[in-house]
Amino acid sequence: MLENKADDIAYCGLYCVDCPVLGCEIADLAGKLKEKLDRAAFGRVAAGLSQLSSMAPEMGAFRQYQAFYEVLSVLHSEMRCEKRCKSGGGSGSCPIRLCCTGKKIDGCWQCPEFEICDKLVMLRPVHEGRLINNLKIICDRGVEAFIQGPKEW
Repeated sequence: MLENKADDIAYCGLYCVDCPVLGCEIADLAGKLKEKLDRAAFGRVAAGLSQLSSMAPEMGAFRQYQAFYEVLSVLHSEMRCEKRCKSGGGSGSCPIRLCCTGKKIDGCWQCPEFEICDKLVMLRPVHEGRLINNLKIICDRGVEAFIQGPKEW
């Protein structure tokens, strides 16, 4: 655990502790499942099972096995984060991180333009309005209250 709890808040206002990829558990589990599927030559099994869809309609889902396997591969290779944002986790080229460090601020909540910032747009597909809600909470109540209170992911 970090000594400074404020370091658990990413520059963007997300709470790193709540991140599903922090600690690499999902990535590691995806890797283990991928290995098991490879050992079992499950691609071949899935192709055979998909042929049974006329008798068992649910087996038609196995037609999507290759797409599932690709998602599993991405989960294993790309969805791993061993450190919190402010400790060097995530992407070193994150435009939000670069902006905050360039402005020498602790996070977007210290920028008067965060509500209209185009750098935060990249996070909207996953976090929608929750990101702005977190930033407003930090602005209104402070970092400590944010850490102690409810957060949105």
